[in-house]
Amino acid sequence: MNSDSAAVQLLSHLWRDSQEATGHSWLRLNQGLREGLFLAVKIGLEFNGDDLGAIHGRFRGSYWFGANFEDFYQCAVIYANRSAWKAYEAHTKRKPFIYPATLRAHWGGGGQGINNPARLVVGCEFGWNGERVTVTSFNDEKGYLVAQSYTSPQAEVCADCGHQKTWPKNKILRRYVITHADLKAQKADQKKPKGGL
Repeated sequence: MNSDSAAVQLLSHLWRDSQEATGHSWLRLNQGLREGLFLAVKIGLEFNGDDLGAIHGRFRGSYWFGANFEDFYQCAVIYANRSAWKAYEAHTKRKPFIYPATLRAHWGGGGQGINNPARLVVGCEFGWNGERVTVTSFNDEKGYLVAQSYTSPQAEVCADCGHQKTWPKNKILRRYVITHADLKAQKADQKKPKGGL
């Protein structure tokens, strides 16, 4: 009996039977494996807790996971694939950062957005110290995330025709290093009654 998860079985099939109709290409294989892994998340295949380590080892993941594998976590959270996000947390040894947030992501139809529990992923936006901040990275070893607030400069408009002449980029206003304890304290502070006797 096969004890592999459905996600690993899909990757096994892609690895074993790829390129039967074409010539060999490592680039095609690596891109296809990455797309297959994300497909497994999106269509709701089950992952085991140790799957990402197994996939990395069995299918040469160092060639196609990518330097920034945070996209996998973001995809798992958006598509509400609990087993996939738990596999990521086990793989990275990340204690999840739970806090109410919104996320405008580039994933196509079917995504359900941030759900319960509201795990923070790169790109999440939430209120912090009276500002709107965006999660930009995680340090799993030290147990914190980095979030930044931004300024929004005004676009320059042509005085003659009224069309926008420049597309200004947001500039970093403040950078925050936020721990689990910081999030917990912020949630507790929000529950306190405001003013009054």
